[in-house]
Amino acid sequence: MRMKTRFLSIALAAFLTFAVAGQAMAYFENGGFDGKLVQFIYAEPDGNYTDNEVGTDLFTDKGLSFPTYEFTGSSIVLDTKVASTFLDNFTTTDNWADLKVGYYSTTYSYMTGESHKYVAMTTPELFDIGASWDGVNSASMDLATYYGEKGTSVVKDATSGYSSYDLKMNSNSFVSGSYADFNNQPYVNFGEADLGALNAGAGSYVDMYLFEAKGEGWLEGDFVTDTYRATMRIGIDDVGNLYTTIAPNVVPIPGAVWLLGSGLLGLVGIRRRKSA
Repeated sequence: MRMKTRFLSIALAAFLTFAVAGQAMAYFENGGFDGKLVQFIYAEPDGNYTDNEVGTDLFTDKGLSFPTYEFTGSSIVLDTKVASTFLDNFTTTDNWADLKVGYYSTTYSYMTGESHKYVAMTTPELFDIGASWDGVNSASMDLATYYGEKGTSVVKDATSGYSSYDLKMNSNSFVSGSYADFNNQPYVNFGEADLGALNAGAGSYVDMYLFEAKGEGWLEGDFVTDTYRATMRIGIDDVGNLYTTIAPNVVPIPGAVWLLGSGLLGLVGIRRRKSA
């Protein structure tokens, strides 16, 4: 009995060791069945593309992933950093207006062939889907490998890195906000937001709108709905912390429907009283 207990303890310890290691490797995971929602903030002052970028896996530490995440409930705080310290990541600027932010996630099931793409835009209006599903798939997987091997949810690297976000998603800032050509309207700056509003300090924020596209194959698909699924907010709170939240866009039931429902219930009550 003692030997059996000892064996089970060793097996459990081994399982936990591998589980922790697997969790470490799961950061920035994209392109597979589980897609992590990733945020990238990078500096682009005066056309200087040799500064840094900071990538943050917003989902893993929260135990979340796409496509199983349900767009319901209230706003969730996904990440918090000290705002002033965060600016120290960049070597050419300390101005929020020189920083841009983008969000993305990609998933693909090899069993069902179902593919999901999530990208954030500066407008709540539906944008023009790009033809290059393979572009965003390839870029997201390269980024998952490049940043995931660091083993942490927040990584700073040079925008000139061989698999940087700026290089893979923006063609080295040539088409900012294109998400590797998934967004057909990068030149009107729908795909990324600058953070200039954060110069106002406490209480300031920048919103973007997360859209979901779904396909039955790796290289094709369409939007799930004609509206955004969630609001991504990055802001500075009252104590100087930089935070990021996701607020699901839960469409309320129209008041007319509620009135109709209550009216029908009233009719049912009247009918029951007459029958009695």
